[in-house]
Amino acid sequence: GGGNSQFQRNDDGFIVWTGGLATNAGITQNAWQAFLPAANAPFNTRASWGLPILLRDSTGTVQQVALGNGQPDFQAGISSNFSWRKFSAFALLDGSFGREVFNEGYHWALGDFMTGTTDQSNDVGSAKPLGYFYRAGPAPAGGSTGVGGLYDVLGASNHSVEDGSFVKLREVLLSYNVGSVGGRGNWTVGLVGRNLLTFSDYRGYDPEVGRTGGGNQLNSAALNAIDFFTFPNLRTFTFQLSSAF
Repeated sequence: GGGNSQFQRNDDGFIVWTGGLATNAGITQNAWQAFLPAANAPFNTRASWGLPILLRDSTGTVQQVALGNGQPDFQAGISSNFSWRKFSAFALLDGSFGREVFNEGYHWALGDFMTGTTDQSNDVGSAKPLGYFYRAGPAPAGGSTGVGGLYDVLGASNHSVEDGSFVKLREVLLSYNVGSVGGRGNWTVGLVGRNLLTFSDYRGYDPEVGRTGGGNQLNSAALNAIDFFTFPNLRTFTFQLSSAF
């Protein structure tokens, strides 16, 4: 809704109940303790001011819905070779597009208040109620346990399931043909760099992640796009020395 609507879209893109106030008026209008009674609220469940509203069915049960697909819509790559006299170069760009990643490391940090997202010390206007990140208030506002918010006991949400599209400068090779050394061989020296640059809007270290495991994890990192504190792909440099006799 707009200006004076009871429900408005906040700066994270969520529709929240504001009672007609602006979404940035929580502190200045002392609105954080306000709530909308269940009889007038979505899903017949009390809504607290400015807090995320959980998707529920007709019985009030919180729903689990698909938040994305770990498989990309398409992948693409482009490579090029260049030679000039005794110098040669090779570069490979590699991209994956339309893949969603559950950023579990970031999500966990919401519960521990260890991410910059939860730092509200510098902007009164954009400050959120404390429960916005961790707890959505007492039952039934946050479900039968009273837990909700963006952390929600590591329950994935469309806040921490992110677009994992990326383009990487996957490999660069620079080489120089020295030629014969001491009348022997045809020597070439080179330097190879891999995973040099990543271009992505993903908040984690590396969007090219996956997790193996049993049960509903399907034991496939290709299918489970979960960033679970895994070590990011290394940037490496390798010196090459080769010869032909």
